[in-house]
Amino acid sequence: MVDSLAINDISAASMRKVELSPTQRWLSLAELVAGAAIVIGHNVYHVIPNEVPIFLCSG
Repeated sequence: MVDSLAINDISAASMRKVELSPTQRWLSLAELVAGAAIVIGHNVYHVIPNEVPIFLCSG
């Protein structure tokens, strides 16, 4: 019974609504566009030799 209460508390805490500021939203968009450009540049146009090191360094 105690374990199920703890799981419910964790689930409720993880489902709270998070508000992002406009600056954070623009940063997220920039990250998405950069990531998409890197993957497409590697997989489609073959201009980037390997995207994994790029993602590791940017992370």
